[in-house]
Amino acid sequence: MARWAIDLAEALRGQSGSDGADGADGVTLRIATVTSVNPLGISINGAAITRNVYCNPAYTLEGYDTVAKLQEVFMDAPEPAALFTFLEAFHTVFMLHVGDSVLTAQIGTSFYIIERVVSSI
Repeated sequence: MARWAIDLAEALRGQSGSDGADGADGVTLRIATVTSVNPLGISINGAAITRNVYCNPAYTLEGYDTVAKLQEVFMDAPEPAALFTFLEAFHTVFMLHVGDSVLTAQIGTSFYIIERVVSSI
């Protein structure tokens, strides 16, 4: 795995004023693996977490989880064909997929996906 994700987590820990695993502000950064996208689920150290997991809605685009559904939106749009080709490629790469590694912030019993650090595709 690329070292940039670890460096990012360590830098964020340093900003919270703690050199331990838990931030002084109650935020704990963890690397997790996406186990499901709808509903959103992650796994941390083998423990499955399916409740209180949140992310930017753009990562899941609920209701537009397939390229066919995305194509329906642009069916009558007067855009150049190259635009949909770009959107199709972007959609495939940007969306969260099962197996992706993500950086999460744990605050209490809630987990917030900050960024995907390793794509599974």
